Amino acid sequence: MNDQNLIISTSEEAEKYLERAKPALENLIRSIREFKNENDMQVLGQAVEGFDWLNQYAQSMQSLIAESYPVVAGEFAQFEKDISFIMSQMVEGSSSQDHILIADLMEYEVIPLFDGMKDTITRIINEIKNHS
Repeated sequence: MNDQNLIISTSEEAEKYLERAKPALENLIRSIREFKNENDMQVLGQAVEGFDWLNQYAQSMQSLIAESYPVVAGEFAQFEKDISFIMSQMVEGSSSQDHILIADLMEYEVIPLFDGMKDTITRIINEIKNHS
């Protein structure tokens, strides 16, 4: 598999993850705010694993596309910086058991960040396919 095929297949996987993640995060946010489920923090842990995977994806993409698509590589770098900062804030919220902070971070930081990342991913897939 060449780099372009690797970029496309991995990016399509990330795109699908983001499509599934948004409604799952919205449900988790609602549940946390309504104190509905004792397992919310466990589900949050699974979500953070997904954030970490996206962070690793963004790191990989930066090196794979830096030369051919420097602007998009910069967007991946910014995503990596932003998600790392948000994850550190979520850890702080978790250690102080500030569930409302965690829900707010997901609603006002993570979801918009994911929406932007999905747009970036769609753009890089289309650019690579159009230049192949």
